[in-house]
Amino acid sequence: MSLKNLIVLTGLSQAQAKRIITAVSPSLVTRLGRPHRLRPNRRILLVLVWLRTNLTERALGAVFGVSQPTAHRVIQEVLPLLASQHPNVIPEGKEHLFLDGTLIPVEDHSLAKKSKNYRRSANAQVVCDHKRRVVFVGTAWPGNRNDIIVARETVPTGRTFKTDGAYRTFPGAITPPPRNEPRTRQRHIQVRARAEHTIARMKDWQILRQCRSRDGAIDQALQAVAFAHNVRMGHIPIGFMN
Repeated sequence: MSLKNLIVLTGLSQAQAKRIITAVSPSLVTRLGRPHRLRPNRRILLVLVWLRTNLTERALGAVFGVSQPTAHRVIQEVLPLLASQHPNVIPEGKEHLFLDGTLIPVEDHSLAKKSKNYRRSANAQVVCDHKRRVVFVGTAWPGNRNDIIVARETVPTGRTFKTDGAYRTFPGAITPPPRNEPRTRQRHIQVRARAEHTIARMKDWQILRQCRSRDGAIDQALQAVAFAHNVRMGHIPIGFMN
């Protein structure tokens, strides 16, 4: 399959895919022993297609013309590099950030627990800014834990967050006003919806709708998706190579 057609499977434009490849390819090292059948740009695209479509490794191998073990090795090699491109640090400043949680169905039973979506899921906290840029993704916890409990353990404090009513005791949380202030409450809900919109856009990457990988791969997938989402939304990381 041509490079152009592979980029289409990622949901990115050619310019966006090129930016990601330019950022990650310098970190790829030449593996000792049997050489890779895939060039660095195709290895990166394989992982982006995997994140976007959630194809099985056997199907990925068929698309890229390699075997299933090769597709597995490429994912193990490139996924941490993609994840490392996301700073995952809450920036300093006075502007309000937006905090919300999401449930991600996962098949790693050491992490997943049955939750309110009636599936074995993990709970991850996402922090974004007013431009819908993901600035922080918390470590995934079992899905049967409440948002406030996961946020206390995984989200750094010291900033002001606009949240829903589930975070009333979280330090710095601005929760919706009382119901007897309908206009102010409605305005808060409308502004805070940016967090829900951001999470919905992140879940365009199908790996966040059913993660079959184990051993903490969901945390790396979350950060890799956050990086790709920011590039897709036009938010280029600091120091990014053009």
